[in-house]
Amino acid sequence: MSAFSLIAIPLFLCGMIMLLLAATFKKRGFLSSGVALTSSSVVFATLGMTL
Repeated sequence: MSAFSLIAIPLFLCGMIMLLLAATFKKRGFLSSGVALTSSSVVFATLGMTL
């Protein structure tokens, strides 16, 4: 596994937790950070698979 793949796993978990908090507490701050972390983890995972 490359370093990008190793970084993507905890970012994805944090993003999912933030999205869960956004759905639970209806806070837009959790939603925006959850979307940002989840999308960056997808980019890191894609880079990790291609390299």
